[in-house]
Amino acid sequence: MQVEVPRTNILATLAQTSKIYTKELVERQLAVPRPPPKELGGRARIRTPWNYSLSVFRDYKIDNQKILD
Repeated sequence: MQVEVPRTNILATLAQTSKIYTKELVERQLAVPRPPPKELGGRARIRTPWNYSLSVFRDYKIDNQKILD
C-alpha cells in the first residue's frame, strides 16, 4: 500500500502566513551540520567516579520523620 504525501515547504508557508518570519529572513537563514565530536588523540577518556558530595544532589535533604512532620 502506498500513501501519497504532498510535499510542503514549511518555511515558505510560514513566511507567507507569519508576520515575524518574512520571506527575506527565511532566505537568509543558513543551516550547517553539527561538527563531529573531538577526538582525544588515541587517549582514553578519563572518567571521574561519581561522588554524592560533588553532585547536584549534595544539598538534598533525605525525608525523615522530623521533616515530614
